[in-house]
Amino acid sequence: IVFQEVAESVKKDFGSIDILVHSLANGPEVSKPLLETSRKGYLAAISASSYSYVSLLKHFVPIMNPGGSSISLTYIASERIIPGYGGGMSLQKLLWKVTQKCLLLKRAENIKSESTQYLLVPWSTTCQQIFCLFHTLDRAMVKVPTLLMTCPKLLL
Repeated sequence: IVFQEVAESVKKDFGSIDILVHSLANGPEVSKPLLETSRKGYLAAISASSYSYVSLLKHFVPIMNPGGSSISLTYIASERIIPGYGGGMSLQKLLWKVTQKCLLLKRAENIKSESTQYLLVPWSTTCQQIFCLFHTLDRAMVKVPTLLMTCPKLLL
C-alpha cells in the first residue's frame, strides 16, 4: 500500500491526526560490506529508510491538526560506524539525519507541523546523549525539553 492510500484511509476513518510516527528502515543488503553493495541495494536502503519519512510527511501533513507532530526513529549508525552494519545502511542513517535537518528548516519557514527526531542508542551509550521533546496531549502542544535521565534501554 502506498502512503497516499494510507493517508486517504486515515482521513476517511479518523478525519485528522495529531501525531505521526515513522519507524521504518530496511536495507536488503545490510549484511554485505559497503564495497560489495549493489547500486540497487544501496538505493533501496535510501528509499525505504530516508525517503519513506519524506513521503509520509508529504501525504500526512495535510491531515494533521495545527500543532501536530511527527516523530522519526533512527539508530546510532547516523553518529558512528557500526561494524557489520553494511549495505549502505550506515550512510543511509547519515542521510536520514540530514533529511531531518532539512525538514526542520522547512518547518521554520512554514510552521504547520513539527518534525522531532529521536535517536535510539545502544545500551552502552550514556544517558546524556539522549534528548526527547515531550508534548502535552492538548491542542496547544506545549513543548517541554527534557533530558532523559533514565536508562536508554527503556527506549529500545
